[in-house]
Amino acid sequence: MRTDLEALYALLLQHMIPGKQTTRDLAQTTSVTTALGTSLTVMQHGDELNVGAAIVEADRIEASDGVIYVVNRMLVPPGNIKPVAKLCT
Repeated sequence: MRTDLEALYALLLQHMIPGKQTTRDLAQTTSVTTALGTSLTVMQHGDELNVGAAIVEADRIEASDGVIYVVNRMLVPPGNIKPVAKLCT
């Protein structure tokens, strides 16, 4: 079982995709690999872009070291549901 700090680190890495991915890049693929090494399914439904179980709520926000996308839910890594839930309460 992971410690709280390890679970938090895994949660953060689950939300990062290495490289600079544009909306167009994401829409043209069926999956991405997170910085944690897990795979997330990518699906385009009209104007809606889904990554894993999340919907991309805001288009890209350019940052100095990458691109930020706002999603509507946490992308919980496999095996981390209990430790992550404990961190969020």
